[in-house]
Amino acid sequence: MGQEENRGAVERFWEALAREDFEAALAEVADDFEESYPQSGERFRGKEDWLALLTNNPAFPAITVKRHSGRDDLWVTEAAFDYTRDGSAPWQICEVQECRDGKIARIHAYFGAPFEAAEWRAQWVERPE
Repeated sequence: MGQEENRGAVERFWEALAREDFEAALAEVADDFEESYPQSGERFRGKEDWLALLTNNPAFPAITVKRHSGRDDLWVTEAAFDYTRDGSAPWQICEVQECRDGKIARIHAYFGAPFEAAEWRAQWVERPE
């Protein structure tokens, strides 16, 4: 499988997650799939544990994908996860996806909570709209 098959798997995976269609997302991952959260030291091994993680999450976020970038077997997705759905600032997410044979084999997920910008660097900063 090549770059286009891997990109398609990544795109379908995220589209399914955004719809909360966990079975469709599961169809895009390898049988020996793993997802890790380096910041908390957690690793979920296998489709069953990963599906249990999703279906038992008491506050599954609303997901907005900003972009996918990558090539060959390595893809990165930048997204916003809104856990509260109440209009507060969403967490910024970066997920590194390793693909194999047109499926996602591993994900390393990094989560960033919103924070106020420091005033001391304001003179050098542009604020996006």
